[in-house]
Amino acid sequence: MNRLPNDHSKLKRYFARLAEEGTLRICYEASGAGFVLHRALRAWGSHCDVIAPSLIPTKPGAQRKHDRYDAVQLARLYRAGELTAVRVPSEAEERIRDLVRCRETLQRELLRSRHYLLKFLARRGLAFRAGKHWTQAHLTWLRALAGPASPLEAEDGEVLNEYLALFDYKLARRQALDQRVAALADTPSLRTAVQWLQCFRGFQVQGAMVLQTELGDWRRFDSPRP
Repeated sequence: MNRLPNDHSKLKRYFARLAEEGTLRICYEASGAGFVLHRALRAWGSHCDVIAPSLIPTKPGAQRKHDRYDAVQLARLYRAGELTAVRVPSEAEERIRDLVRCRETLQRELLRSRHYLLKFLARRGLAFRAGKHWTQAHLTWLRALAGPASPLEAEDGEVLNEYLALFDYKLARRQALDQRVAALADTPSLRTAVQWLQCFRGFQVQGAMVLQTELGDWRRFDSPRP
């Protein structure tokens, strides 16, 4: 087994030499590497499939331990037709999907910032008791704590201000992405599917966009059942 660098010029020469010996059929597991290699191989005239890792057959008790074993097993199963290829999105679909995923990342980051604030104040014995957290009243209380009349010592005030600034930054970026995702949801390629999904209870624009950009072409499913 040869280890190849992630260098397209070298990969192209390597696969060109292999193609001289016969028809090539190539596969690799879906991963963080994405679909750049798949598109390059297709452009070079080679057949390539990206395999769903969770659907690779394994023997009970068998454990994959290293790259060489993984590669040999993948080649054998691929030749036997026992692997399931994933749908490869177009470059435009992938760009929109990554933007929607970025919005989801910011949502998780906002939750972390909320935890930073609440846990810091809990360590100082401060708790909001006039209603629920993250309402307008709660945010006003937080900003008052960070203001000139704050009961906190100077160092604690600095910490609170930094946590609030981080929270505000993430909130502003998420709101900007919300607007961008909503605008994309109204484009011709996505509008119909997103509107149909919003007919289901609990689905708003963001949730519909997540589902649509992750699944892509719904016609590839034979049944709505998982």
